[in-house]
Amino acid sequence: MRSGAAATREFKQLNPIVKTLVSLILLSSLSLALAEKPKIATLNLAEVLEKYHRKIASEKELKERITSIQSNPRFAAVQEMNAKLTELAKTVRTPSHSIEVRDAAALEFNATSLEHQSLNKELETFLATEKKAATNAMVTELEAILVEIRAEANSIAVQENYDLVLEVGGQTSSQTSPIIYLREKTDITQMVLSNLNAHSPQSEAPASE
Repeated sequence: MRSGAAATREFKQLNPIVKTLVSLILLSSLSLALAEKPKIATLNLAEVLEKYHRKIASEKELKERITSIQSNPRFAAVQEMNAKLTELAKTVRTPSHSIEVRDAAALEFNATSLEHQSLNKELETFLATEKKAATNAMVTELEAILVEIRAEANSIAVQENYDLVLEVGGQTSSQTSPIIYLREKTDITQMVLSNLNAHSPQSEAPASE
């Protein structure tokens, strides 16, 4: 077993930056050991979103909006035109019909096809506009709901004296912190940077005479 003196000699031989990191880790461990056990709560955001009356109402409104879009007269017009084109094509391909009938059906088919293309383009533009509007409305409403949920969680955390509230429903994105609430804390960023940079090559360079 190594003696305390041997361990001390090994520690002195470490790179200055490594020694600083070790010191920080030891200090952090000591602080955690001495600190009171934090009071932590969890929030299942998925469950809240599933059962919150405002979210349920917004989903119902979205479904009604989709139904309204699907009942637009443009859909019926396109379907009627599809049926007409199918019937005209059948007439053109039927040998039992006279040439005159088949030629007339072919001319009407061509004219109807042009009208069909125009109506289809109009329908696509309409759908794209409505989809964008519905998506924007849904995103805006969801963001407002999330803000409201977080505000309520923060209020309860303060009332109940929690140190930390974590989201456990998997409803935060990769760019969003799962921390719902965190009690006022001390930022040690500058202390860590100062200690780590204390032994940088620039700081260790001898002063010019």
